[in-house]
Amino acid sequence: MQSDLREQSIDWQILKDLLRCAAELGVDTAALGREQGFCVALDSPESFHIDSVEGYALLDRSLADALRKAIYEQAGLVSMSLQDYEILFHYMLGAADLRGALERIPRFARLAEARLRDARMRFERRGDVATLSLDWGAGTGQERFASLFFNEFVRFIYFLEWMIGKSMEVRQVLLPGGALPHRGEAIRTSGYPVDFAGEYYVLRFAAKSLDAPIIRDLADLQDLMKVYPAVTLLRSSSVRLADRIGQLLISQGLAAKPMLQAPQIANAMNVSEATMRRKLQDEGTSYAEIRRQCQLRLARHLLLHGDGSVAAVGYQIGFSDETAFRRAFKSWTGEAPAAWREGQRLGGSSPPR
Repeated sequence: MQSDLREQSIDWQILKDLLRCAAELGVDTAALGREQGFCVALDSPESFHIDSVEGYALLDRSLADALRKAIYEQAGLVSMSLQDYEILFHYMLGAADLRGALERIPRFARLAEARLRDARMRFERRGDVATLSLDWGAGTGQERFASLFFNEFVRFIYFLEWMIGKSMEVRQVLLPGGALPHRGEAIRTSGYPVDFAGEYYVLRFAAKSLDAPIIRDLADLQDLMKVYPAVTLLRSSSVRLADRIGQLLISQGLAAKPMLQAPQIANAMNVSEATMRRKLQDEGTSYAEIRRQCQLRLARHLLLHGDGSVAAVGYQIGFSDETAFRRAFKSWTGEAPAAWREGQRLGGSSPPR
């Protein structure tokens, strides 16, 4: 079995760009970090005061949300919240097929006019190509902070494919010219053919996908929304599946969300559970092993940086019984949770890797 999650597979460039945007927008990253029990350094992700995987997972989630809000406020707009997205997705799921779901986007924008008054969403079909254009209405901010909007766009494509349960034949993703400062890494990991000559964010795909039926229901949507802000962690084809799942589980744990079970992870990835387990086996690990690693890392972080009781820490990482958590933690580290916490705080040493 793989002994630990691989931090070398993390795309640090995306994280550095988030931090650069934060500095330009005046987002208080130090305060954001303190809320989660660690310090954020704008110059080097290696200086995080917790394991790097945890730092990445948290910042991918909470920092991106804070930046989105700051960008929209700077443009005099109100950004879409996670709740707004859930309402939109709920509305789209009511369609019979992908065409109907896409046609509902402009209707939703009109219903939410006060919130999306400057956004423009267009959908059309010409021959065998369908085109979806999105302009978030952020003006120059849309180019200055294009890496954030690009991630937003990738998340939205992810949702379209998730609704129909299969990949779309993406012909082109067209972005504002010269917008992304690190074109290579962000686009390589997206897996889409990208060009830079557009005014807006444009998706062109094979029109045959329009007839694909919507196979998801509201129960599926509830599971997806538990991970939606971090779905980009599942997309990168250049990163091991085990690492992507690990980053997602840690992201959920740091946000005090219940750890997802294997069927929920597979559902969010748009693959069958059997396929996911087979791919993990090919990588020499399993979902159970990844979950155990993440529980250990989260337990160390919460015990060292938080003030919660041992029982509360155990509950947050998925143990409903305090005795079971104490037993598991001792099998991982050789010490009881309370003794490990006291020793780390008195000794001032870093947690074992």
